[in-house]
Amino acid sequence: MKVKKISIFIISFACLAAYLAFALIVSINIKDKLLLGNLPVSIVYRGSCSTAQFDSHMMALKEAQYFFVFADQYSKSNKKSIIITFDCMREHIYTDIFPILKKHGIKATVFIQPDRIGMNGQLTLRQIKDMQKSGLIMFGVGASFDKLQQQNSRQILKEEKQAVENITRSACRIFALTDSFNESSFQLKRYKKKALRQAEKETRGIYGYIYMTDRSNSLNRFIPRLIVNNGCTSDMLLSDIADFIQ
Repeated sequence: MKVKKISIFIISFACLAAYLAFALIVSINIKDKLLLGNLPVSIVYRGSCSTAQFDSHMMALKEAQYFFVFADQYSKSNKKSIIITFDCMREHIYTDIFPILKKHGIKATVFIQPDRIGMNGQLTLRQIKDMQKSGLIMFGVGASFDKLQQQNSRQILKEEKQAVENITRSACRIFALTDSFNESSFQLKRYKKKALRQAEKETRGIYGYIYMTDRSNSLNRFIPRLIVNNGCTSDMLLSDIADFIQ
C-alpha cells in the first residue's frame, strides 16, 4: 500500500511538473511576442498616382487599422504599423498628395535629392519647409546606383544629408536606394547585388536606416519596400501588403 501511494505521488508530481513546464513555455512565447512585436511594412510610391487612387488607398489603410509611422521609426511594435514613402520629388507631392495626407492625418516620408530642389517641376524649398512644419512629412535622401558609383559619392551623401538637415532643422538618418530590382533576369540580379553592396559601403556611418525597393536576404541593413504601381486598387494594395509581410 505504501509503495502504491508513493507511485501515485510520483505520477502526480510528474504531471504537475509537466504542466508547469508547459505553462512556462507558453508564457515565454507570449512574452516574446509582446516584446518583439511586428515590424512595420513599408510601401513606396515611385511614379504618378492619381489623387483619387491615393485617397482610396489611405482610407483603406485607415479602415484596416494600420498605424502610420515615419521611416526612422522602423522598429518592432505591438501595433500594425505601415510606412508610406515616396521616391520622387515632383511638385505633385505638394499639390496633390500632401492635402490628402493632411485630410487623413497620415504621416509619410519623402526621399529627395537636394541638388534638384527648385528645378523645373520639382519640389521647391518653400514647399518642403511647409510640409515639414505640418509634422506629417519627414524627408530623407534618395539616390540611384549611378550616383553611388561616382568617385566622391560618400562625400556627396554626407553633403546631401547636411543639406536636408539644414532645410528641415532636424536630424536626417534615412536613405533610399531608388533603383527598382523587380525583374528576375540574371543580369539584373548581378546588378542588384553590386548596387546593394555599394550602397551598404557608401552609407555606413552616415545613415541609420537604408531602404530599397524589394527584398534582400543578404544584407540586413536594408529595409524592403513594396512598390505601389499605378492602377493598383485598394483591395489589391491590402492583398499585396498581406503577401509581402508573409
